[in-house]
Amino acid sequence: MSPVLPPLLAALPLLAALFVHGVAHDRFVLSFPVGLTLLFFAARRRVWTHKRSHLLAWGGAGMVLGLLLLLVNEPPSGPFPGPLLSLLCTGLVGLAVYCTLSGSTMYAWVYGWLLAVLSLTVPRTAVLEGAVALLAAVTLTCIFAQMRLWRAGPGGVVGFGVFVTMVAPASLGLSWVIEENEGALARMAYGLISELGAPTGLGFEPTISLTSRASVEPTARPLLDVAGTPERLRTVVLDSFDGTTWKASRTLQSREMTAPPTGAGDHVVELVALEDLGAHVPAPSGTSVVEGVDTRVEGGWVFRGQMTVGKPVTLRTSRGETALPEQGDHHELLALPDELRAALLPYAAPFASLTTPLEKARAMEQFFHQHFEYSLSTDLRGDAHPLVVMLRERRPAYCIYFASAMASLLRVVDVPARVVGGFLPSEQNRITGRSMVRQRDAHAWVEVWDAEHGRFVAFDPTPGQGRADVLGIKEGASIFGAAINAIRSAVTRLALFIRNAPLDFLRELISFPPVPVLMVVGAVWWLRRRRSAAPVFRPGQAMDTQDPVLRRAYQRYTRALSKAGLTRRHAETDDELIARVRTLHGVAAAEAATQFIGHYRASRFRGAPVDEAALSQALTRLHSTLAGR
Repeated sequence: MSPVLPPLLAALPLLAALFVHGVAHDRFVLSFPVGLTLLFFAARRRVWTHKRSHLLAWGGAGMVLGLLLLLVNEPPSGPFPGPLLSLLCTGLVGLAVYCTLSGSTMYAWVYGWLLAVLSLTVPRTAVLEGAVALLAAVTLTCIFAQMRLWRAGPGGVVGFGVFVTMVAPASLGLSWVIEENEGALARMAYGLISELGAPTGLGFEPTISLTSRASVEPTARPLLDVAGTPERLRTVVLDSFDGTTWKASRTLQSREMTAPPTGAGDHVVELVALEDLGAHVPAPSGTSVVEGVDTRVEGGWVFRGQMTVGKPVTLRTSRGETALPEQGDHHELLALPDELRAALLPYAAPFASLTTPLEKARAMEQFFHQHFEYSLSTDLRGDAHPLVVMLRERRPAYCIYFASAMASLLRVVDVPARVVGGFLPSEQNRITGRSMVRQRDAHAWVEVWDAEHGRFVAFDPTPGQGRADVLGIKEGASIFGAAINAIRSAVTRLALFIRNAPLDFLRELISFPPVPVLMVVGAVWWLRRRRSAAPVFRPGQAMDTQDPVLRRAYQRYTRALSKAGLTRRHAETDDELIARVRTLHGVAAAEAATQFIGHYRASRFRGAPVDEAALSQALTRLHSTLAGR
């Protein structure tokens, strides 16, 4: 649509969307400068020429800006990992700004509303709701002006008013439906994502949000093949809690840990990724060495690196999975919103009198095991915070809620605690000892700071037996089933290794001692056989021709004779070969061969037209006579 509104007026919806984004995620470090820049160019009333290459460039520049913002601002929280959401939002900002200044106002407003939608995945506040109302009002006003509805007279104005009156309640109703069915929508979204093979689920989430109603849909999708029987595999450490969302703080993510010298671990664990796990390297607590992939160690001893699907990765860890030391007193792990702390105080009081942090943690762990049930869905709606409703009414839940409740109670009684996400390997093969880690094994638990030893200790408040029953985790297959699973697992690992890391596979194969010996023996055998064998004529080799019809016909001729036991000898002429045909298969076969060679020679050497029908008829006759028909 050609520009109708002045650039300054057309920029108002985008300015409102930037305000929504700034309020939702406290990112005025982005919204304010971009808004001023947009106002500056729009006030000059210049409409740029819209080009696709320029649009892509502005979108790319917005993503670069998103990368720079990650260095100075907390990443936004939402339906995607924080860094990815930051890139998406700033990319939309770049596209919207360019479309506004190039006169593509409708596209600019769509990009602005997408930015607002991505920003609204946070707890609602009065200021945020006011910003959304402002965005809606400004956008509707601009649409009215852009479409020049006033020219339609009172009927156009009334029609637009009726349209807005109908759309607004429908939108609010849709919002209510989404809120009431968020669990089902989450399962559907997870199903779509899992089809793409992206690493998702509890074991990989960089943030965990607590809602009043939620559910999970575990699947048997295999993610890892593990040897060494680790108790837990850690992937994320979440130390910051605002009462609604757990996430890794910027301090923890930017902290770089230094592992002990090589060989400090006395237990070996092997991981084989069965699909792309992103930048995650699942590792047991106490892991000091990772071999087979380049890694970076973040705060909390979280290993980051790109594992190659099918390629083994070796971990060296402490036996018993004793955590490695961490510096600091970790007072930041006591942070809790005042209102939530006060609400949880009555439920934490029975544990406050215990002496040590670990005694308090053990008592809380037993409390959850004895008084709660595991469920894949939870309904914690009520007149208080979801965790308070859960503790007060002993409602069933799943691991995220148990871990959140225990970590919060520990913080109330002045015990530093954090939530950890990862996997509980549960499907061990009784023959090979290897474990298959599936998506349903994703889990969350609690780590408690032990100041006496300077390390964290893991506790799991989730009722274990109830979890196994609900997830359908069985004790183990029969010997026959275990053997079948072992073979299937080995073949899968080998196939993935060959497909995704062929050079590494060849290197491993050659370094296996029997392989070079077999290669040498095979080469010697092949050379000796080649020297002793008589030269063999290959169809079309001696009488090659550029004509494809003649070449195919002659190859069919020699194959027919070869099937009848008449492989052509080295330097043997066609006439000599036909003489052998007469001796072994009679006159009729020899006459059919002579007929074919006559047509072949006439076309190749005497310039006669290629008679494909005659060649085919002669070959058919030859086949019949050789077969004795």
